[in-house]
Amino acid sequence: MRRGINSLITAGILILTTILIGGNDMSANDYGKRGNVVKIILDSDTGTGTIGAEIDDGLALLLALLSPELDLIGVTEVHGNVNVDQGVANALRILELAGRDDVPVYKGASRPLIHKWVRPGGIKEPYGGFSKLTPSSTGAIDFIIEKIMENPGQITLICVGPLTNIAMALRKEPQIIPNVKELIIMGGAIDRPGNITSTAEFNFWVDPEAAKIVFHSNIQNITLVPLDVTTKTLLTKQQLRRLKSNPVTEWLKVTVPPWIDKIKMEGCHLHDPLAVAIAIDRNLVKTEAMEVDVIDTSGPSYGQSVGYRESTVDRSLSRVEVALRVDVERFMNMLLRRLEKYQCEKSLSAESY
Repeated sequence: MRRGINSLITAGILILTTILIGGNDMSANDYGKRGNVVKIILDSDTGTGTIGAEIDDGLALLLALLSPELDLIGVTEVHGNVNVDQGVANALRILELAGRDDVPVYKGASRPLIHKWVRPGGIKEPYGGFSKLTPSSTGAIDFIIEKIMENPGQITLICVGPLTNIAMALRKEPQIIPNVKELIIMGGAIDRPGNITSTAEFNFWVDPEAAKIVFHSNIQNITLVPLDVTTKTLLTKQQLRRLKSNPVTEWLKVTVPPWIDKIKMEGCHLHDPLAVAIAIDRNLVKTEAMEVDVIDTSGPSYGQSVGYRESTVDRSLSRVEVALRVDVERFMNMLLRRLEKYQCEKSLSAESY
């Protein structure tokens, strides 16, 4: 009888320990014990590293690198926050800083499909200097097609910039449509105003024709992460200052504040890292199924995303899971704790950044 009671006590301790480990202070390795590793391609317009440019895409890249639940098989760059060549240089700088020369970078589209807007060319030296790493000679569109067809039903595309690369890949090889595991898209605004015009979010406004192609492609598993949910997140200078020191956090303490100063806010929204975090833990957000379309006709609504909660007559629109609520505390804890635990594979002295 005593042995049975002791067994029950031991089991209870194990259960309690599991609950405590699963709380908000989980380490990166603890998170990694949940489920299978997801192969991802991060399609981005990396501004982080260019002083004064938007910084959330670089944080998304770092979160992907830090997360054992994800297997980042490549970064594809697209025009957007910066021109595509600058995005490539910034992504390479972050990978070098993190000691991850095993992750290749691919150059993608340098301009939208139709929209005449384009970022000025030229490359500014990222903070800490240009990386010694070089981009792949393969283009981003060909890489996306190749990896999806080689790994049917296994690749998740996390898209945190304009959707030009994805639309071009769909046009070039429609057979990738049934072979994509999932598309997680940061973009759009459903029940709130835009952030580039009164109606449009930046990524969709830059290339609404590309966004429309994606939402009309009949890809079956799409999660949309719009401004409705990303603007509930905020990274402040105070939170940055409190981060434990390592080469990555010290680099961020220099590169992030100028963007916060530029936008004249208390902090900066973490649009892109939230998209990556959803690939790690879907329970961070609550979603609602909708059919989503993007307005691509010229006028004040150009680039606006429209969510239909009732089915439309347009059979080319698939149902999309739209994130509308987020557990901000759990998300921020995940991001900040993982940044603090960063162990660079290559030793970097303070002078290197």
